[in-house]
Amino acid sequence: MLNDRTNLHYSRLADHLNNANLAMSDFVQRSAANFTVQGISPDAAQTAALKNLSALALREARTQAFSDAFYLIMMGFLLAALLVPLMKKPPAH
Repeated sequence: MLNDRTNLHYSRLADHLNNANLAMSDFVQRSAANFTVQGISPDAAQTAALKNLSALALREARTQAFSDAFYLIMMGFLLAALLVPLMKKPPAH
């Protein structure tokens, strides 16, 4: 379940990561500039910035997947708690 939900959330996040997204473009440019200042070539800096962005998106997708899993667990416990009053008492020994 976690892998499927991670893939789903990553796909949805990746849909918004394109050149039309100004915040993403600014992030990649600033990250690439920081890598360039550290002595990395501009091409390698651009690649590293994109890998950094991909890692951030994957981390967020995993966080959302775990949130989904905990929500499912919570719903299971809630259902179990609602069924407790319907349980029969065990016979006395």
